[in-house]
Order: sequence, then structure tokens, then C-alpha cells
Amino acid sequence: MEIIDDSLSVRDNHLFIEQRDTTQLVEEFGSPLFVVSENQLRRNFRRYHSTFAKHWPFGPVDILPANKANWNTAVRSVLSEEGAGADVYSQGELYSALKCNVKPELISVNGGGKSDEMLRQCIESGVRITIEDIDEPQRINEIAGSMNKVAKVRFRVKPDFPNLWKKTDFALESASIDMAIQIYKSGIPAEYLEDLGKQVLKMEHVELMGLHFHAGRNHKSLW
Repeated sequence: MEIIDDSLSVRDNHLFIEQRDTTQLVEEFGSPLFVVSENQLRRNFRRYHSTFAKHWPFGPVDILPANKANWNTAVRSVLSEEGAGADVYSQGELYSALKCNVKPELISVNGGGKSDEMLRQCIESGVRITIEDIDEPQRINEIAGSMNKVAKVRFRVKPDFPNLWKKTDFALESASIDMAIQIYKSGIPAEYLEDLGKQVLKMEHVELMGLHFHAGRNHKSLW
């Protein structure tokens, strides 16, 4: 028997996932067929969590896999059992995460242009809202006030990166990474953060929980 990794092996020229012969799985369920190893999924999550926790001694570490990359509810439910949170964008993703028993305090709702209905659902559910638009704090405060609730929020920050001068892969036209971060990514520019933060701290129905930063891939090299 040839072992390929923790969950895959080759036995008599047949690929096995855990103890299941993939040839028999295709005969049983048809093709194309997607098969996920629950044991490998759990091992992967635990490895991520323990490694990050080892190198971050300043407080607890939470892993929030993107719901768009874990759309299968069986997979998402396993991650929930392991204590994983969820990064969500749409109302559908929020619904899926909550139905799959993700703890609301471990759900981060990201994305610009959130509708009032989306914000209302977030506040009702008790999830964390990532503020990405300048007008969002006031809208959240008004909606939360009408519901007699306090919304949990964080700012998505767009810091300046003046030394990232190479061309970004994110845009078709020629643009440097530092410019692309400011132009194409949503979030609050650093120069607006102090004033907006002071406004939020005075709001009765908004609680500022922290900051959010998205380090997106702009170049295929490790540079």
C-alpha cells in the first residue's frame, strides 16, 4: 500500500480516501463526484489553529474560514464542531453559517454596500459587522436604535503601503500595489479613521470591537 498523505492511499492500483475505494464510490454515486475526508478536515483545522496560537501569545486565536469556500453544509458543520468561525459576505452566507451552528460572535460579516435589511439581520443575529463604507456607522446606529440593540462592529482599514511599488495582478491596467489597495479594495482610508472612530465611540447603539485588515494577494511572487 502506498500512502500519499494523511487521508489518501493507493491499494492495488485503486485510489482510497480513508477506507473507501474511490472506484466503488463512483460506481455507487456516479461521476463527477466530490469526496471530502472528515478526518483530514478536522486535522487541517487543528493544525492551523495550534500553529497560529503557538506564534501569537498575546491572546486567543480564532480561525474564520470563508463561507464561500466552504459552501457544503456538511463541511461547514464539521468546522463548526471544531470551533471555527466564519467569514461571510452575503445574506445567503450568513444564513448558512447560522444554520450550521457557527457561534454568532465568531461570524465576521464583510463587504461594502450592505443593505439596511442585511444590517438588520446582522444586528438581530449578534454577529460582528465589518464597517467598510463611510456612511455605514450612522446607518448601523440608527437601525440598531430602532431595534433597541447594540451592534458589534469593527473597522476595515486601508493602511498606506508606499513601498509596495510593483504592478498589481489585481487590475488589468498598469497600477502599483499600493495604489490598487486604495482604489480597488473597500475599507476606511487611514486618514479618516481617527475622526470616524471618535464618532462611533459616542454612538449609543454601536460597540467598537476592533480593527480588520484584508491582506489580499496582489502579486504571484512571495515578494
